[in-house]
Amino acid sequence: DFTSIVQFRHPNELGGMYWSFGFVMTMASLPVAITIYAEQGGAASVVSLALSLLYTLIPSTLVMFGVFFINIEKEYRHTFYSTERGKDLLIG
Repeated sequence: DFTSIVQFRHPNELGGMYWSFGFVMTMASLPVAITIYAEQGGAASVVSLALSLLYTLIPSTLVMFGVFFINIEKEYRHTFYSTERGKDLLIG
């Protein structure tokens, strides 16, 4: 899920480890995309704006995720790094 909306995530639909990996990859892909755009001759003003947003959005998203993670019930925390999927629950 590339949206990073934790409330839309459900451990029975998508394994927690897979969702967490997607979350990290989404955050890592933003600076890579900006760098590629800049190297391809993108407008300097657009690159500057994108980097400004990047330096604001990634830390704020990580802080909000951290606050959410601290505030959820402890018994649900394992679902963010579990490899169990909905398919495993149905078959197993």
